[in-house]
Amino acid sequence: MSEKESQGLLEGVCILELANVVAGPLTGSLLADFGAEVIKVELPGQGDTMRYAGPKKNGLGLWWKVSGRNKKNITLDLRVPKGQEICKKLATKCDALIESFRPGTLENWNLGWEDLRKVNRALIMLRISGYGQTGPYSPRPGFGRAAEAMSGEMQITGYPGEKPISPGFSLGDTVSGLTGAFALMMALYHRDCLKRNAGQVIDIALFESLYRLIEWQTILFDQLGIVPERNGVRMGFPGSTSLINNYPTKDHKWVAISAANRAVLERVLKLIGGDDLLRDERFGPAGVSEHMEELDQLTREWIKEHDRKEVIDLFAEAGAVAAPVYDIQDIFKDAQYAAREDIITVEDPELGKIRMLGVMPKFPANPGKVRWAGKSMGAFNKEIYCDLLGFTQTELNDLKSEGII
Repeated sequence: MSEKESQGLLEGVCILELANVVAGPLTGSLLADFGAEVIKVELPGQGDTMRYAGPKKNGLGLWWKVSGRNKKNITLDLRVPKGQEICKKLATKCDALIESFRPGTLENWNLGWEDLRKVNRALIMLRISGYGQTGPYSPRPGFGRAAEAMSGEMQITGYPGEKPISPGFSLGDTVSGLTGAFALMMALYHRDCLKRNAGQVIDIALFESLYRLIEWQTILFDQLGIVPERNGVRMGFPGSTSLINNYPTKDHKWVAISAANRAVLERVLKLIGGDDLLRDERFGPAGVSEHMEELDQLTREWIKEHDRKEVIDLFAEAGAVAAPVYDIQDIFKDAQYAAREDIITVEDPELGKIRMLGVMPKFPANPGKVRWAGKSMGAFNKEIYCDLLGFTQTELNDLKSEGII
């Protein structure tokens, strides 16, 4: 709207973000990276939890600088009637709305789907919650960790006989954020490209986003009665013919190996044991699943005799799949990350030059762009309320003094 320069693939799309924390804001961030104008609403004096989550520098939350990038953040109290009326005015200017409150919350604030569609029949409403808008668990509070537990993902992650574990990041939330971006684009296509004209609701449950990714679990249980269990970094069901594991190297680092089909497995066999191992019937197509423990040990012993770089180079030469297990220091030094601009430098008025992850996915002809890092609370109040909604400066001052913004 106020941006004069071309903003990318989603230029002209306007999204109202009422979401908090990770999942909904990630959806907004992904779309904003490609030019969508995302108007982010925060509670006055409090703001998105992401402003305060994790480590800080100079009192500023670093996670927010990424989560809030490219967004036009405003303050607005949705709990009071005047704030609700302003929100409805904003909804008339937007193509889509993202929210992540517990089901029923927006309805209690007169901002539910039925309320919003009255003011904008073309609005697309993306709703992200722990358990979805329907079902007996719908009213429950839910975060990503609960979704990881209930989806079946946690039960198959970890080592046999040990406690279930989750990865060291917000898996349930981030997968749902990606799902939200995908779903919202489908709804925009349906409305605009297919000329359906009317908006609709998208209902995303955190646990379902993860459950969808473990597609083999359901049919294995249904057809074979198999209940997958924790199996380290290998697949969680018996009879696998794939060599997949993480191994320590001579220089006390780690590599991840994935021989997920027969052709790649044979290349690994020849690399670590020559033609003799390749011809060994134990590791042939008929016997490898029964002797996977032996093959795993042979692979472990061979890798332990080589430095990490040597393992990676030899696997690459053999046409087999291996990757170094990186920490963030490794990522900062890596040539592939650099070549694809996966770490970029952004000028920030509060922290100066800051580095953060780049824009993904890649569109060489229409690349996304980080135009600014997350800004201070209410940084776009004047632009949105005065320029977009037509409020006067006096009205803006009154809203602020009343605590509405």
